Order: sequence, then structure tokens, then C-alpha cells
Amino acid sequence: MLIGLSGCTSSRRLADRLQSESVSERIRACIEAGEQRDTTVLPLLVERLEDDDADVRFFAILALKKITHKDMGYHYYDDYKSRVRAVQRWRKWLEQNKGNMKRRGG
Repeated sequence: MLIGLSGCTSSRRLADRLQSESVSERIRACIEAGEQRDTTVLPLLVERLEDDDADVRFFAILALKKITHKDMGYHYYDDYKSRVRAVQRWRKWLEQNKGNMKRRGG
């Protein structure tokens, strides 16, 4: 039981860090999400694809690729309009797959 609670708490903390005001904290959280393959934070990683900081966007897409094996044509360095279109594809994919996602990793 404690393991389940710990995982939930860990995901919650990771979610908080993905939304931190600190760029370095958001980057570290993206890296950790990818390493843990935590599907519970996929929507937050997709939000990070719209981050003002290119490094955060870079690590967010790396984490998404690691977890889903997809990139939806997203490139962190693309112009704004291209990134918006790719983020829309990600959001559509999330909506279509939300019932199929389970927390993986550890």
C-alpha cells in the first residue's frame, strides 16, 4: 500500500515541478518523467512543448518520445505556428488514448 501511495505522491511532486517557475526545475522534471516513463504527466509534458524556454521544450519532447515512442512532428526549434500544429496533434492523441495510459516505470 505504501508503494502505491509513494508513486502517487511522486507523480504529484513531479507534476508540480513540471509547472515550476524555475526553468532548471522544469528541465529536471522533464528528464525525470522520461526516465520514469510516467504516463500520468503526459498532459503536462505536452504543455511544456509550449514553454517559452527552448531547452524546456527540447527536454519535454525527449521525455514524450521516450514514453510514447512518438513525436507527432514536433521540433522544439520550429517556428511558433509549426509548434502549435504539432501540439494540437499531441492533444488529440492524448484525448484519444487517455483510457489506455497506465503509469509505467518506477
